[in-house]
Parts: sequence; C-alpha cells; structure tokens
Amino acid sequence: MKYSFKKSLKTLFIVSLILGFLPKVEAQKKDIIHIGNSIGFSVVPSLHGRFMKIEGGSQQLKDSLRKSDRMKSNIGFGINYKFRTGRDWYVTTGVYYSNMGFVRVKDQVNFLDTIHPNMPQSQTVISDDLQFDKEIRYYNNYRFIEFPVLFGKDMTPNSMKLGEVKLSWYFGGSIGGMIQHDIDIEFRGFSPYGYNEFNMRKTDLAPLIMNVSAIVGGRIEVDVYPKVKLFIQPQIKKHIFFASYGIEKHHLYTLSSEVGLIYNLEKDKEKKK
Repeated sequence: MKYSFKKSLKTLFIVSLILGFLPKVEAQKKDIIHIGNSIGFSVVPSLHGRFMKIEGGSQQLKDSLRKSDRMKSNIGFGINYKFRTGRDWYVTTGVYYSNMGFVRVKDQVNFLDTIHPNMPQSQTVISDDLQFDKEIRYYNNYRFIEFPVLFGKDMTPNSMKLGEVKLSWYFGGSIGGMIQHDIDIEFRGFSPYGYNEFNMRKTDLAPLIMNVSAIVGGRIEVDVYPKVKLFIQPQIKKHIFFASYGIEKHHLYTLSSEVGLIYNLEKDKEKKK
C-alpha cells in the first residue's frame, strides 16, 4: 500500500484532538462537589463593646462615662451544623455561649471611695507601693446562649482538592437568651475586703432576657484531613435591641474571629460542572 503523508498527518491530528479532549471529559466526571452536611466545634476569641444612651444626668457625667469605658476580650465557644442549599449557597446554625459587654475603668481611687453603690463601704487597704496606680475595673458581663442562622455564599469554585483554600461570605442573625448579667470587679494597686476581685450579680440595670443580633462576616475553609476542615470566620455582630433598661441603656456589639473544625457527615459526590 502506498504511503500517504497527508493522510497520516490528518489521522494524527484527529487522534491528538481525541486524546486532548478525553482528559477534560474525565476531569469533569471526577469533579468533586462538597454538598454533604457537616458538624463542627469552635472557639470564638472576641472583642466586645457598647453604644450607650443615658437617661438624664449632666453632659459632664455622660462624657466621663464614655471616656472611662473600654472594650473587653474573652473567648466563647459553640457547636455548629452546616448544610448546603445549592451549589454555591449554604446555611450554618448551631448553639453558642457568648459573654458580651464592656469594661468601665475608675482610676485615681482614694481612701474610703465608694467602690460600687451595691457594695458596703469598707476600710480600703491602699498599697504602700506608690508606683502602682489605684484603679478599679468593672467588667460588665451579659452572658448569652445564642442560636445563629447564617446564609453563606461561596466565593471560590465548589470543586476542591485536598489542601485548597475556600472563601465565602455570609450574613444572618441570631436569637440569644440571657442566662446571667453580672459585674466582675477587679482591684488594681490596692485590696479592699481582703481580696483583689469580686463578683456582683445585683446591679442597678434591668437586663433584657432575650435579644436579636444582626451578623455579617467572611469564612475561610481548608482541608486538613479527608472529611475534616479547619475554618476561620471573622465576624461583626450587633444587637438590635438594648441589652439593658435603666438610667443607662447599653447597645452591645462584638468583633470576633471564630476558629474551629468541621467534619463532613456524608461522602462527597461527583458532579459535572
């Protein structure tokens, strides 16, 4: 049979096209879509603060209170459940413990100063070491059990390989029930009553037993093991209603960065894009 260069070149071209197309078809078949439900546990390092409305009182008092208040930090925790509602959308819910509030600082404490109206006056033992400032820190605690519902959307493709980073953003809210309102009082530079700390559960504020929060944030997920992911979730949360009613009304907010692990309860399914 006579050899035909043109025919051979044409055959080689067709075979190359077929071979070049097959891997793409195979890749589509093996495209992994993470649509399974997952459960997780997380810790929530947080900074808490407040907006405040004061009924009555002089402007000098209001300015003094605003200058003396600081943000407070602590760590919450919770369990969460995540499920997908579509290719790019998901919902996260769960149960969380949080301790919102703020810190009020009273400095330049003098002998026999009133520490708190609800505490009996006592002989205040002042430290002889003059290098220490005498101050009192009032940690206002609003302790909640919260039930968030967050709606998230993926910013990266939903197909992943082990070790790939996945980004998303989310919004939603939570309903919180207050389990306790108290004030931790810390004494710095002196020691009244024979100790350096005191917890007070009776306050002049009338706390609201339930509240609703608006939430917005982002989420980073990365595979650390088959079916196990590490996630980091920066978040801004703000109460819709005042946390307390009285002379002072506190509107609380939180800046946090939740860190945790989630475990996929179902096997990943393969779908074509």
